Amino acid sequence: MVPGGTQRSLSAHVPSARRGATARADAWLLSRSQRSRRLGLILYWTLIYFMTHWPRVEDFPGIHWLPEWFDSVVHFCFYTGWAAMWWWVLAGWRGSISVRAAGWLVLGGAVYAVFDELTQAIVGRDPEMSDFLCDTAGVMVTLLVLSGYSRWRSRFWTGAG
Repeated sequence: MVPGGTQRSLSAHVPSARRGATARADAWLLSRSQRSRRLGLILYWTLIYFMTHWPRVEDFPGIHWLPEWFDSVVHFCFYTGWAAMWWWVLAGWRGSISVRAAGWLVLGGAVYAVFDELTQAIVGRDPEMSDFLCDTAGVMVTLLVLSGYSRWRSRFWTGAG
């Protein structure tokens, strides 16, 4: 407290030029981190696009021993990663996203899954409803797991509950 009952902030003792430099450095680091997360999402999304549009997968040598439903498991895993990457981009260091954002992710995942399945016909693959369902399930399961983990983590670190 200073005379007169007003309280001075600690930043008042730091020269204004230094405060500005620190704020710019922090903004640069955050934007660099955000750019890295976005780049990771773009690269992953590109990877799953090419992997789900690879023509005539059944002709690959050595995969004939895999069960027929294995393709659905792969779709589930790809979209699990897709949702996790989106969570990483949207949550940043906060560690959680809003229910509204999660709803948009489910809708976006379903729309992209429809697009993904319909465009597979271009390369000679058959669009399958089971793949669409596994894609959407992968997104929803991931969001539920990450949401539960986020809640647990916030309670654990804050000591609540």
